Amino acid sequence: MSALYYRCQGRRGFEGASSEWEALEPDPRLASPRSLHGAVFDLINFQKYTGTVAFFSNPELNAVLGQADKIVLHALVNESSGTSPTLSIYCEDSPDAMNWANVSTVISAAGIGTTPILLRGEVNTALGRYVRFRIELGGTSPTAVMGVKATLRING
Repeated sequence: MSALYYRCQGRRGFEGASSEWEALEPDPRLASPRSLHGAVFDLINFQKYTGTVAFFSNPELNAVLGQADKIVLHALVNESSGTSPTLSIYCEDSPDAMNWANVSTVISAAGIGTTPILLRGEVNTALGRYVRFRIELGGTSPTAVMGVKATLRING
């Protein structure tokens, strides 16, 4: 697995928000579900996104996310533009990584703007073997600089 793992370096201002997370090397202990407890994954990179077409979290993480009992999302959104820009993030699961069903709306934010905002959402329900997140910008000609991270909780 080539996923990156991150450790938060404490709360700082939103300036330079993409550097708030320190990249770590993959942890070889992540083979067991219990070792995933507290792991933080980069679902989408902190960069500029444009348009109303849905995009998805990193597919390399689908099986790993499916092992979680609880997933906490943090979306950092900055420099939004367009007419009435919105952000919605949906959790989807699958038994086979091909056919996906909507589980829940994790984050729904209207009126995101040029001021940086940190949004939080949780998935606290039984999930299928594979899990992904569908991210959608709404409004007219929306753009936003954003990144989404997931923290996994394992009860086992």
